[in-house]
Amino acid sequence: MKNLFRRLKPLIKKELLTLFRDPKSRIVLIAPPMMQLFVFAFAATLEVKNISLVILNQDTGKHSTELIHRMTGAPSFTAIKVAENLEEFKDAIDEQTAIAGLQIQQDFSRTIESGDSATLQVIMDGRRSNASQIVNAYLAILVNTYGDEIAADRTNNPKKIKIVERNWFNQNLLYMWYTIPSLVIILAMIIALIITSLSVSRERELGTFDQILVSPLLPHEI
Repeated sequence: MKNLFRRLKPLIKKELLTLFRDPKSRIVLIAPPMMQLFVFAFAATLEVKNISLVILNQDTGKHSTELIHRMTGAPSFTAIKVAENLEEFKDAIDEQTAIAGLQIQQDFSRTIESGDSATLQVIMDGRRSNASQIVNAYLAILVNTYGDEIAADRTNNPKKIKIVERNWFNQNLLYMWYTIPSLVIILAMIIALIITSLSVSRERELGTFDQILVSPLLPHEI
């Protein structure tokens, strides 16, 4: 192993000097990774924003109204359309003007007031499977939060056990904090392959690759 590093050291030194002396190589080493990191940091994300939602509200009670108001006020839902009938509700999903549809039955508020569990129907656009599953999770959080508030008001007591979540080091769960480090590693691997291929091509063009082959280095080391 010691002899291996002794043989590789001159080659590594030569490649580094060649790399930093060549202006074109310096540009390839710095400019493309910085541009890709900037673009991918905002493009490669699992976060879904500007969600288009269609709602068919067949209930006129306070609970359905309050739930719709909460969805309207949510920052992720920016395009909420209220369908007048089932056909309009269906067309919004078919024509991809809405990624999800929420149908509230006629007895929704009455069922909640009676103390029973009410149900909501959520129709997702399966053609955008990944985004629709994320939107489904957003809707579930809103509905479950409202359901917990109703349950707490009825008993006039908070839940006996309540889980309070805290996320260390990334409290707001910003995707960029865990996406950018992985992008840096991926881009570094790609640039390493590009620089290596450019080095071999340069040696071929200059006719000096044969000189490396007759050096004390073994072929697999080169």
